[in-house]
Amino acid sequence: MSRKPISFEEGVQFAKETIRHFQQVRSSHGRLIDRTDPVAFDNELAGSLGASYLSDDKHFAQLFEDSETDYVAFNTLRHGLATLLDYNALEMSPAVRTWLSRYLRGEVSAPPKKAGRKQNSGPHHVIEFCVSVLVHKGMNATRNDESPPKSACDAVALALSQLGMRPTTFEAVKRVYFEQRRFVHWAP
Repeated sequence: MSRKPISFEEGVQFAKETIRHFQQVRSSHGRLIDRTDPVAFDNELAGSLGASYLSDDKHFAQLFEDSETDYVAFNTLRHGLATLLDYNALEMSPAVRTWLSRYLRGEVSAPPKKAGRKQNSGPHHVIEFCVSVLVHKGMNATRNDESPPKSACDAVALALSQLGMRPTTFEAVKRVYFEQRRFVHWAP
């Protein structure tokens, strides 16, 4: 039984709600996260995204594998597990139990961060996340230039525009989406 794909209007609404959520993101302890502090914001974002990635069996194994060599994947896994534990929502599979016990014993450490200028990772992760979820819900990620503007990237660009945020064009959202997809192999 196949599900009816999400409509463009529903996609815009989903993106707006998701973006608003991450604008007001609160730590699991109720403190408002300072979005000007990139470490705090990225850690809280990693917890929220990690929890959603960990609940999807298809991407679960890839996140674990990538966490051995990719700092972003490691951080997402670590904070995602912590978020699930905070909400008592973690049914531990043997793989999760093994990783968590190895991490707590100090046998697992974060891979080195990549050198160079840090990207605008928090907002870009949210854009990639929104597009990926809309694709999972049945929308096409992108479109060709002649097609009507009804893709997931169009929906996210419209949502950002309606919220007074950037980027506001299909091309810019598409560029962010593909840049983030290069680094986030375990995303939905």
